[in-house]
Amino acid sequence: GHTFIKFPRVIQTIEFTPSRRGLLHTRTADGLPLTLGLSFQFRYLPARLYQLYLDYQGEEELVYVNNARAVISNTACNFSAYTFFNDKQGIAAAMQKELNRKFGDSLGAYVEALQISNVELPDVFQEAIVTSISTKQNITRSQRYLENMQVTFAQRVMVAEQELTQTVAIANGTAKSRLEAAAASATITAQTVSAEMVAFLNLSQALGMTPSQTLDYLWWDELEAGKDTAKDFLVGINPAAFVNQK
Repeated sequence: GHTFIKFPRVIQTIEFTPSRRGLLHTRTADGLPLTLGLSFQFRYLPARLYQLYLDYQGEEELVYVNNARAVISNTACNFSAYTFFNDKQGIAAAMQKELNRKFGDSLGAYVEALQISNVELPDVFQEAIVTSISTKQNITRSQRYLENMQVTFAQRVMVAEQELTQTVAIANGTAKSRLEAAAASATITAQTVSAEMVAFLNLSQALGMTPSQTLDYLWWDELEAGKDTAKDFLVGINPAAFVNQK
């Protein structure tokens, strides 16, 4: 009789884990020993099933596992230990691409996805990586603090410059105001003295007074103006002589 050989339509999974087929052992591009735990999902290509059966007589899973082990180990050798520590997703994508090349060309299957679940590197290297990351974080933190302080100092300098400008402007305004007030006071004084001189000149000319008589007049006028506050009066002194002495 005849029988049917069944191939599943759903996605299949192959794992390399401690509980299933064991972890993979290989090396990084820089020669460090590397242990990987991963899994990938694939599906059979219907158009290739007949040839797949003829080639492997139902033992294709073992062929898949051996080929996957070889492809993954060889691909891992292209990446440094540091890359395995920082970019597992990128390495997984590269491994999936290489598996697809192999499975699509000769194994009648298509790899849908690949996940790296475990990466084991030498303890000394992992400790060095952790220390390096911590150091980089400290450097980044210090750089950010420096940048923040530079911004703060720049703001303080700006404020100080503005305060300096305001202080200079206020000082210049005050000085100008006082200078103008002093100039105005001097002008008023000069005009007052000039007016008084003209007035006394006109008075002396109108009355026909001599300079000596004009001084006497000024003397007695000053005494009259200050009689309410003056306490002493000088008697027997020639006003002209007193004024000339002054």
